[in-house]
Amino acid sequence: MSILINYVLSFITTVVTTTILIKKPLTLSIPSDRGLHNERTPSSGGIAIFFGLLLFADQFPNNIMYALLFSTLIGFLDDRFSLSKTFRFLSQLVIALLVILPNAEYSLIILFWIIFIIYFINIYNFMDGIDSLASIQSIYFIMSLALLYGFFPIITIPIIAFLFFNITPAKIFLGNSGSYLLGTLLASYIFNMGYDFQYINEIIIYTILLTIFLADATYTLLRRFIYKFKEQKSSFMDSMRYVTEPHCTHNYQILAKRYNNHGVVTLILMVYNIFWCLPLAYLISIGEQSLTESITFLLLSYFPYFIWCYKNKAGLPQKI
Repeated sequence: MSILINYVLSFITTVVTTTILIKKPLTLSIPSDRGLHNERTPSSGGIAIFFGLLLFADQFPNNIMYALLFSTLIGFLDDRFSLSKTFRFLSQLVIALLVILPNAEYSLIILFWIIFIIYFINIYNFMDGIDSLASIQSIYFIMSLALLYGFFPIITIPIIAFLFFNITPAKIFLGNSGSYLLGTLLASYIFNMGYDFQYINEIIIYTILLTIFLADATYTLLRRFIYKFKEQKSSFMDSMRYVTEPHCTHNYQILAKRYNNHGVVTLILMVYNIFWCLPLAYLISIGEQSLTESITFLLLSYFPYFIWCYKNKAGLPQKI
């Protein structure tokens, strides 16, 4: 009974906090030339999700709760004050160390996980550009794991509560507070499953479920680097800076401009998730596939999306 009360309280807490943030916004997203929104909209919705998650604090190790708190706080400060790239990087390094800390004895692979967690937090931030996409992706990921491994996805409750306000037309955005929070949350799932690489098939399952975010962001960033470095003959450092500059050349952003409807694009991407990525992950979960077979499923998940990015010229300057 007490668990059910927590579910209800988490939902209500998120709804109430979100409503307050809409009526009395702490931060506002201002429309820009590269943006996909036309109105000033309350942001930092991640704060509401964090308050909802607090009802399930006992479900998380202390270090993960500290990482979620810190990521929400840094994201909010970034929403409010536009922190420097250096400060953001150092903050993300702290988040990664908080996630990794209890398993620091695996010293030879700590660097890999630090890089991955920082990269994943940034990927989640990059992919939070249209209404509800980042929220629905996190719900899909956690509920898919619940389906494959047989547990109740309680921590999706505050995200679902927030989603009611984030569906097109969004009344509030996740903001950096939300994208940092959800990026940290999902990265911690991957790390805690596979920090020592003993469960490589499970890591592959997780990365298949995250195909859209990982494939879209990775393809786009690499294509932007190649365009600047090879095609425009820029220096390595100038090309790296170009990669980090704000832009709207992700595949999902190109689709949003083409259809002029965030909801349609989110639906298309979720269809890809549910009817292509999830069955591939399921096939790995039900059998004792070899590593070669699991990698084949991984490639089958990513390759069509890479082709999609290529056809849409993701990462390249777009004609207006």
